[in-house]
This record gives sequence, structure tokens and C-alpha cells, in this order.
Amino acid sequence: MILRNYQAAVLVLFYGEDLLLFKRTNEVLTHKNQFCFLGGHREYQDKDALATALREFHEESHLPLESIEVKRELPSLISVSGKKVIPFLAEISLKEEDFFRHLKSNGEWDMMVALPFAIFQQEKWFKNSFFRPEGGVRDFYSFLLEEKMISFCYGKENSVVEEWPLLWGMTAEIIYQLVKN
Repeated sequence: MILRNYQAAVLVLFYGEDLLLFKRTNEVLTHKNQFCFLGGHREYQDKDALATALREFHEESHLPLESIEVKRELPSLISVSGKKVIPFLAEISLKEEDFFRHLKSNGEWDMMVALPFAIFQQEKWFKNSFFRPEGGVRDFYSFLLEEKMISFCYGKENSVVEEWPLLWGMTAEIIYQLVKN
């Protein structure tokens, strides 16, 4: 059961120098076909945001939690819908063969890509503005993904990417904060 005054948490996961992003399926209710970090809503049994992030990550990827080293909590963000999201910077330390042996989708994502973090440090960011219905403006950033940027990929044969998308929303905001700090 999800708490009414919940928060969400995600793992911003590195595999060596690569940042891991997961493409959500077209069947999920929200954020269809978008690249994201794994994570989700806080549930009653979660003692804190880190427990939420780790539980959701394991449920969604089947990767062993003992292979995850959480480095630090990143600044929380408020989603466009007003939800507080807490990201955690983490690194996975599995050998490649073990990584792919354990990695399995729970049905919410159909492709995982590893992107060298250095590509995000280039000046290919776009600044956008969202005009809030209640008034005011919210700036957000986006980044154009290209297939040639990928270090390695899992599940591409099961996923349809007609056009490499714009990375945007909270995922892009988290990455942008990492780049600028």
C-alpha cells in the first residue's frame, strides 16, 4: 500500500564510468517509453527514502542489493505534480557476466542503456520553461540521446526505439544537477 503523503526515491546508478538508464515500456501507466532511473513510491514497510529506493530498484531489476554501494543522498526535487523525490547516487559492483545474469525486468522497463557520464558534461543541454497553471514558471533541462552514445545495452531486441528521445523531466534534472555540481 502506498502512503498518502508519500515521497518517492530513485537510485542514480553508475556501472564504472557509465550511468544506467532504463526505458519504460509502453504498457506502464505513467512516463511511457521514457528513460528513467529505477525507483518508486514509499510504502509502509520502508523505514526511509533509501529503503524505498533500494526496495524498488531490486523489485524492478532483480539485481542483488549487496552489489550496490550507495555513495550519498542527492538534493531532493519536487516533481511537476508536487511529489518530493529523493535520489541516491550509487554504484554497482558486479562483473559484467553476473550483471547480465541477474538483470531482469519486472515488466516496467524493456531496455537498459549504459551511457558514459562524460557525454552529459558536454554542452548539449537545452533549457526549457514550463508555465504553471497556478502561475509562475519552472525551468527544466533536456538532453538529446543518440544511439551512438551508448556503451552497452540490454533488451534492445525487445524494445522499439523509433527515434532516440529527448531525455527530460526529473531524470534529466537529476543528471543536470550532477553535472553542474
